[in-house]
Amino acid sequence: MWKEIIIENLPILRKMLRITQRKLASTVGVTISTIINIENRKAKPYTSALLALISYFSSRPKTASYLLTLGLYKDVFIIKFGFNEKTIRMLINGNF
Repeated sequence: MWKEIIIENLPILRKMLRITQRKLASTVGVTISTIINIENRKAKPYTSALLALISYFSSRPKTASYLLTLGLYKDVFIIKFGFNEKTIRMLINGNF
């Protein structure tokens, strides 16, 4: 579930923050081809790349709020990495 949320919404998340594929790749430490392949669904992305994207987008209130509405932070795997609804709501509300 969590992988599909990121894969299906990556272009939307980027647009929300007005960030290019190149800048996103550089920021999260993956190649631009990784971002392009994820967005075009040309290759199965590595879990590490997806987790880097989750970390990036979860630390920004605008995209964290969007991911919250998609149910990302209810996934047990994601919760194990410290991303949960309570923490994300605190970030969104500026209480973090």
